[in-house]
Amino acid sequence: MATPPEYQNSGVNIIQGYGAGRFRIGQTVHETPLLVSAEHVSKWDVNDAADITPESLDAFLKHNPPLEVILFGTGKAIAPLPQRIRALLKEKHIGVDVMDTGAACRTYHVLLAEKRRVGAALLLIPH
Repeated sequence: MATPPEYQNSGVNIIQGYGAGRFRIGQTVHETPLLVSAEHVSKWDVNDAADITPESLDAFLKHNPPLEVILFGTGKAIAPLPQRIRALLKEKHIGVDVMDTGAACRTYHVLLAEKRRVGAALLLIPH
């Protein structure tokens, strides 16, 4: 994935690449699930969509300014998001979209280009 020109040297976290068992944010390769926003990248201690808890999303729930939408990349295929997580995010007025991880990475860039406050919670694509 190429960095959009408006984000080169901007400090905004761009997903440069993704594939089996890895993500590249800027020049750093990560081999763990990640939480990514324009200002934040961290390891995400979740390996399956069913294991997502409010605590695992703490960095996004405390994001300042608040996120408008969280994209959930659930690996190679779309997996259901726990209902308690959907309800929590609805209560906090945060939009939710669940898709495979590749689609979440691409959609993250589209929403960044639209100047949206977006976060991507990304599970690894298995080897």
